[in-house]
Amino acid sequence: MSRPRRDVVLPATLASQGIRNGKLPDHLLLDIGHNARLHERAAVSFVMMRQACLAATGVEIIAAGANAYRTYAEQERIFLARYTMNRHIAARPYETRSWRGELWYRLPNVATAAIPGTSNHGLGLAIDVNYRTPGVMDWLVGDSYRALDYGWSWELDSEPWHLRYFMGDDNPFALPAPPSVITIPPIVAGNEQDDMTLIKATHTNLDGSPGWNGYIIEWHPITSRHVAVYVAGPQWEVLARNGTRVIECTEAELIAGFDRVGIS
Repeated sequence: MSRPRRDVVLPATLASQGIRNGKLPDHLLLDIGHNARLHERAAVSFVMMRQACLAATGVEIIAAGANAYRTYAEQERIFLARYTMNRHIAARPYETRSWRGELWYRLPNVATAAIPGTSNHGLGLAIDVNYRTPGVMDWLVGDSYRALDYGWSWELDSEPWHLRYFMGDDNPFALPAPPSVITIPPIVAGNEQDDMTLIKATHTNLDGSPGWNGYIIEWHPITSRHVAVYVAGPQWEVLARNGTRVIECTEAELIAGFDRVGIS
């Protein structure tokens, strides 16, 4: 089955000098649960896509551990587990990679793997999802490939589980419309087994111009981390992560909400 592919546009922060595949600085990565991280742009979109799938089907899209961002060492471990320099034990027909001045052959009955330092996983822009879980693939490909709405496309027809974030710094149109009123759902200190979302929205942009801006703070019970996302017009900017206060939030209601869920 052929699935749509899109060329990957890198977020500006990944085009900066000194950024190396598989060695991203922590400040560019955001926790998405299940011991996994993604580049901040991909992470926001993935969380929104996961929530939409869960709301529609009751099933969660999962990209756990190294199935999201991979360090160089993790990609190297995966590559060495799937490729060999001994062509006599390689899969036929041969599939080869050139690495470290040597020719490597893919072993039988394993998926392909990118050369260390070249994978989209190493940029925090790729996920391998639980595609065999009933409902996950049906939702991703439904309504003319819903994953595209969130900025995700496939890369190889042979790997239906592998998707990559292609939209760079653009805003996927499937993200929800801004709220028009201030809403602070009840948050009970210590009740951290349930997902919690705190939303603060106003009717003007930070510079005073007409528009809106808001803050979303989402609790991830699996990782015991908070994710803070600042929303301004069509742009999404991650201003805080892992329990760091968004200092631009000075409204009393929002600060009180931060304090009640233990963000300091």
